[in-house]
Amino acid sequence: MSEEARGFRAFESGTRRSPRARSWWAETWIRAMEDGALDVAQLRAGRRYATAGRVGPITVTRGRVFATVYGAHDVPRHATVLVEQLTDSAWRQVLDQVAAKAGDVAAVLDGGAPAKLAKAAEDVGVRLLPDVGDLEPECGCQDWGRPCSHAAALGYQTAWLLDEDPLLLTLLRGRDEVDLFDGIRRCSERADAPAAVDPAALEFLISTAVSRARELLDADPPFEPDPHHTTRLSGEFFA
Repeated sequence: MSEEARGFRAFESGTRRSPRARSWWAETWIRAMEDGALDVAQLRAGRRYATAGRVGPITVTRGRVFATVYGAHDVPRHATVLVEQLTDSAWRQVLDQVAAKAGDVAAVLDGGAPAKLAKAAEDVGVRLLPDVGDLEPECGCQDWGRPCSHAAALGYQTAWLLDEDPLLLTLLRGRDEVDLFDGIRRCSERADAPAAVDPAALEFLISTAVSRARELLDADPPFEPDPHHTTRLSGEFFA
């Protein structure tokens, strides 16, 4: 299993007029955060920080997303949102479901298809998309809002990233794209696996997808990572 993270440059002020997500899977992320919030005022402040571009570069890695958020009086706060990673057993069940259907395999390898992954997970009793209580905010400000305004701002901007790249959700749940595609290959190669896709066609699809994912993960980092987090970052970002 690789130990990569994904790094994204900060969204500029005015990138979005609304903090809401554009996709149903990213909106599910926002609902999970908002429905579990203890203080609506903190959410409102987080929305303002998000749309005003007061969140610094964002790092997404296994089980966590973090960034520096500049709140009142431009005081920097280090905010994190934690997400429980799926177990190896849960991932095997999900990928077995994906590998059993040719259409699902092709859709996932072509760049995302969150609906296919979410449905495969649901079919085996695994929750891929977060629900209330699945997102654990942390911040140096120690506000009790859960999330505080800084973690909320990070949560909203994370949803924007999920709009553009739904496979970030699988990274948060414990599998980056290389792991995901290799896992589909292993599930398809098992002796008892259904012949969903022609082996030669499957190998071509997976090899192409893995190469594309490795190019992202091997690119130069777009910014200096958090000094307390030494994982190498990828070069993909959204300005």
